[in-house]
Amino acid sequence: MQTAYRLLLIFFFCSLVSALWSQQPGSDTSKVIEIRNADLLLGSREEGQSIQTLRGRVVLFHEGAFMYADSALLYELTNSMDAFGHIHIRQGDTLSLYGDSLHYDGNTRKAEIWSRVRMLDPQVSLETTRMEYDRNTGKVWYPQAAEIRNGQDDISSKTGVYDTRTRSFTFKDDVVITNPEYQLYSDTLHYDTRSDIAYFRGPSTIYSEGSIIECRNGWYDKKQDRAQFNKDAKVTSETRVLTGDSLYYERRSGYGKGIGNVLLVDTVERVTVAGQFSETWEDLRRYYVTDSVLMTQEFDQDTLFVTADTLFGKRDSMDLHSIRAYAHVKFYKADLQGASDSLFYSENDSLMRLRGRPVMWSDSSQMTAKRINLTMAEGEILGLDLDSLALMISRDDSIRFNQVAGERMHGYFRENTMYRLDVFEQGRSIYHPREEDSSLTGLNEVFCRNMHIYIEENQVIKIVFLEEPYGTMFPWEDIDPKAYRLEGFSWQAADRPQSPMDIYRERP
Repeated sequence: MQTAYRLLLIFFFCSLVSALWSQQPGSDTSKVIEIRNADLLLGSREEGQSIQTLRGRVVLFHEGAFMYADSALLYELTNSMDAFGHIHIRQGDTLSLYGDSLHYDGNTRKAEIWSRVRMLDPQVSLETTRMEYDRNTGKVWYPQAAEIRNGQDDISSKTGVYDTRTRSFTFKDDVVITNPEYQLYSDTLHYDTRSDIAYFRGPSTIYSEGSIIECRNGWYDKKQDRAQFNKDAKVTSETRVLTGDSLYYERRSGYGKGIGNVLLVDTVERVTVAGQFSETWEDLRRYYVTDSVLMTQEFDQDTLFVTADTLFGKRDSMDLHSIRAYAHVKFYKADLQGASDSLFYSENDSLMRLRGRPVMWSDSSQMTAKRINLTMAEGEILGLDLDSLALMISRDDSIRFNQVAGERMHGYFRENTMYRLDVFEQGRSIYHPREEDSSLTGLNEVFCRNMHIYIEENQVIKIVFLEEPYGTMFPWEDIDPKAYRLEGFSWQAADRPQSPMDIYRERP
């Protein structure tokens, strides 16, 4: 009976003191911290102000927020409090803060919590050693390292701010997000927990199975599993690398898009494709590049350079690479150059196909046809096929040209040098025989169904005419060299690339 009477008296006394304090002259009753419960309340005065000491199951209330503690000191003059032991601040059903020590200012509505600090809301949990909470702005600031849990994401950073109203974080300094599917490292990261979109600033890296993403600016949409990377953006996927000023990437589908200074590298094939815009699929297994396209492929002894308006590339199920280039195609290799409207190359058959006004140059020879196929492997030329209106021209001197024409031709190569050319159907040749001292003998014009031409050191050393050959030898004094041109003759030396950079010159 006495115990019940004592508790009733304590409750009455706490309520009376709280009521009297809340009615102090000049005080703003809407801001006064209210005492809702305490097992023991003691009053005292120090340095001219009233101090209330609360112990045991302390419950305080201030403008919609409940504050729980084992003990507390309430300061009348400053309308503030210090609380200790099992701190819990609860604001509605959305936010709870925990810790061992608390300082709260009722006038500024700001709280500081120390030691074993935790924050819980419906989206995240946060653990740190110190936290500041501004109820006016709804922002929670932690000035020391913290560990955050959001669904499957574990997040850590040295400092950060959480906005309880927008449910968004701003992490700063050594930010790390760990997820079962990826890890993200950044300098500064803004994370909206409701939309699951992260915006990162400063050097950032994302590691996932089979790929690494690097950039200095961008965003990542966790729900859609897509991202935008800017400034020094780079995506590395197994044996392929994609860089650009801006890269967009969908991890689920493997689709990507690059804008500005795009560079795609295949480290296995030693192929690099550059341009100003790209689209990629299947984690860079298929790609499309356009605008100032330059493709290079390095070989042990040489490098192939190809330019075009647009280039497509892909790897098939056997991991064999193929490319298709369109519009204003030109290529340069130290021992071979060419141009066409389109180019197709496949590792599957090692054929490079030129279509649309194709022309090729090798050593001193120029070759044209409606269709040109070149067999290449590891940078080495193995064979050449000229199909339909095939024509090979080589300059003899400033006004004379040796010429061979036929419906089809096949060239044989050894160490990237043609040593034999077979001509099929409607063969015709014009060449200028010379003496041992290189003096001109005349002009020999021969018609033959098929023929074999043997070449040594870029000079025709023998021609074998097959199936009803006939021809005429003209003394050089009796002919006008310009009058002897085979059908389709067009000497295009001015279009021949003389260096890798020369392939950018437009073809008439």
